[in-house]
Amino acid sequence: MSSFHVVILDLHMPEMDGFEVATRIRKFRSRNRPSIIALTASAEEQVWERCLQVGMNGVIRKPVLLRGLENELRTVLQRAGERLSG
Repeated sequence: MSSFHVVILDLHMPEMDGFEVATRIRKFRSRNRPSIIALTASAEEQVWERCLQVGMNGVIRKPVLLRGLENELRTVLQRAGERLSG
């Protein structure tokens, strides 16, 4: 069985949104693995709050800029490393 370290979920997918997918991942996996990053066009602050509630670790806003993607991945992975070593 392969193991993923990071999952990037679009919050607005057909049939099952990213919140539901994250909830299901957290139900069967630990709170720390894999790191889950939301992908959204929403600028609303409550989206980030809801992401935290379902166990996501970060948010990337659309349109995706390479620098923003890089920064969010770095932040999430650094936090994950701190959780694993701490």
